[in-house]
Amino acid sequence: MIRVSLRLRVFRHTRSFAETTKAEKVPPPCNWKVVIPKEALDIQFSRSSGPGGQNVNKRSTQVEIRFNVLEADWMPEDVKLSLNTLTLTKQNKKGELILTDQSQRTQEHNLSTCLKRLKQLVEDAKSVVNGGLTKQEEMIMKKKRNEARIR
Repeated sequence: MIRVSLRLRVFRHTRSFAETTKAEKVPPPCNWKVVIPKEALDIQFSRSSGPGGQNVNKRSTQVEIRFNVLEADWMPEDVKLSLNTLTLTKQNKKGELILTDQSQRTQEHNLSTCLKRLKQLVEDAKSVVNGGLTKQEEMIMKKKRNEARIR
């Protein structure tokens, strides 16, 4: 009885392997390196809110980055469309992606945090184009698998 189940597993494995080796037309992966030009960004600084004592009242440490996704001519079209759909809730009516940060005490740290977030969003859009899943999609799929196990 154990041998039969082992043979079935081997058969299933070889069958799925044979199916995947068929010549299928797969779109080529996007090998574009993410480099965001500073000229494409509109960076503004303002006074941040919340606790912080006199530092909040004296310095403009909050960073707001605006980036028009559809007008980015330096980005491949498929990545642009993917980024546009991923960030619809973070865009205004003009199609500008707006990222803000006020978590740190200095402009430099807040600016670097915003730029890292923007680069990560573009990387996620690029991975979706290449057929990968975003972190959010991975979490949703993991949650569905766990719910299926509970049932």
